Amino acid sequence: MGQLEIEKQYMLDLLKEKNRREKQLKDLKNELQVWKDRLELAEQHQRQDLVSAAREKLSELETRLPGLENSFFAMDREIEDAKNRLKDAQIDDERGLSREGTDALVAGLQAAAGFSPGDPNNPDDRMEAESRKMDAELKDAELDNELEELRKKLK
Repeated sequence: MGQLEIEKQYMLDLLKEKNRREKQLKDLKNELQVWKDRLELAEQHQRQDLVSAAREKLSELETRLPGLENSFFAMDREIEDAKNRLKDAQIDDERGLSREGTDALVAGLQAAAGFSPGDPNNPDDRMEAESRKMDAELKDAELDNELEELRKKLK
């Protein structure tokens, strides 16, 4: 198995893992809501034994939430790194796929992992949006600097 195939498989595995973690996060949030509802019902019916049990379960679930969220969002950087390695492997490959071919391959792998175009959890879409935002902010900063220079010259 060549480096390109290894990188493809790694990317696919990462995307599947992110999809799995996303499902775990969604399931945990749903379970949290179920226990919040149970707590509310127990309080309405003045069942202290059930109130205590529901609070204990909520506390346990709320403790797990930040770790799972961090784990989920940390994968974006790992996916971006893997994407770059995949692109490098493709450049090195004898077939010499173009950037368009790489983007198509990554899109195909993301689709296979359950991400769709425009999905807010799609790391590519999020990274592109952040990149555009940073470019706009840099351009604004450059314009501000130029404006400041012009003001100094006018004084």
